[in-house]
Amino acid sequence: MLFLWSLVITPVSISISKRFRILDLPGGRKTHNSVIPYGGGLVLWTGYMLWTLFFSPQGAMIGYYGTAVTMVFLTGYLDDITPVRPILRFGLHFIAAALVISPLSMGLPEKMILIIWITGMTNAYNLIDGINGLCLMLFLASVFITALWTPKIYWWPLMGLSLGLLRWNFPKAFTFLGDGGSTFLGFIFSSHVVLSFAERIWGLDFFSLLVILSLLGGIPAVDTLFAITRRSLHHGSPFLADRGHLHHRLLDRGLTGTSTVMTLTIAHSLLLTSGIYLVLCRG
Repeated sequence: MLFLWSLVITPVSISISKRFRILDLPGGRKTHNSVIPYGGGLVLWTGYMLWTLFFSPQGAMIGYYGTAVTMVFLTGYLDDITPVRPILRFGLHFIAAALVISPLSMGLPEKMILIIWITGMTNAYNLIDGINGLCLMLFLASVFITALWTPKIYWWPLMGLSLGLLRWNFPKAFTFLGDGGSTFLGFIFSSHVVLSFAERIWGLDFFSLLVILSLLGGIPAVDTLFAITRRSLHHGSPFLADRGHLHHRLLDRGLTGTSTVMTLTIAHSLLLTSGIYLVLCRG
């Protein structure tokens, strides 16, 4: 159902974005040469909320997730319309992550690590969203691989929702995810991973937990860690944008956009699979 939702509703979202001038203009580090509307995020959020309200498993946790993901999406969507200060954006992401972690029965140190990880992944998916289809393909790979070892009821709706949207974002982009869509994907993946694996990661030592979370973060996590280090060393601030992301480097080496997306998706799948294997072995 959500596949059809995103496939059919995306043109409506595109029209709304054009009507209210919620657009991504070309120039600077951007790889597109035309005006592209931000419509993908609205489709993802509305589709997820429909599933949450009418089709998801009953339970208090789903209510926490629906509230938290709405906070994340609206923050990003507002940022697509008018810039939101990074500290405010991160603060709201942190609160949303704390909301989904707070009901879990684990110690405060473990909760803080997971809150920081979800916050980081929310922004990592935003940073990796630099070429057509990349963010959605990484998310789809994450959903498919994780669903092989965890309850599929939490993952198949997300796969259908993102697959329907992929038609409008790759290989030719008729719409972009925007900050609202990319942060939605990062938040919903990382928080659903916690929901799926929470019982297995309780009691892991600090180092093992960090290694596993890094692998589960995959390419977005690796790219973000390198970006923070690179920007801090060269610019003195991790918030200054540049053209040093993994997808930029592959494009500069002569790969096409499609080849870049496929290469990073394969690498991401290997990292994620390694992380899940360690969870299942040690959890």
